[in-house]
Order: sequence, then structure tokens, then C-alpha cells
Amino acid sequence: MKIAANISVAVQMLAFAEGVLLAEKSGIARGVAVDVLTHQRDRIADAAQYRGPFVLRMPDEACSM
Repeated sequence: MKIAANISVAVQMLAFAEGVLLAEKSGIARGVAVDVLTHQRDRIADAAQYRGPFVLRMPDEACSM
């Protein structure tokens, strides 16, 4: 579980860095981007809580369209 949690943190930090870079390339000051991203509600935990039940009830087959 520790390794799984560490991978999750690493991916979250990568996404954070990419978000800051995207904002900066779009003309938003780095300090503003970091401030906004670090002071928003914990969207990652919210998303994980929402998606968790779906992961636990995976379908037997992929659905085709």
C-alpha cells in the first residue's frame, strides 16, 4: 500500500507541475497559479471518493459502442 500511495503522490505532483506550466504558458503568473492550485478544495480526494465505487464494481467486459 505504501508503494501504491507513493506512486499516487508522484503522479499528483507531476499533474501539479503540468498545471502550473500550462497556466504560466497561458500568461498567468507562476505565483498566481501556485496559489490557486494549492488553495483549492482537495479535488483529488473528492474525485477519488467519487470514482472509488466504480473501480470496485468493474464490469466483466468492456462495453462496445
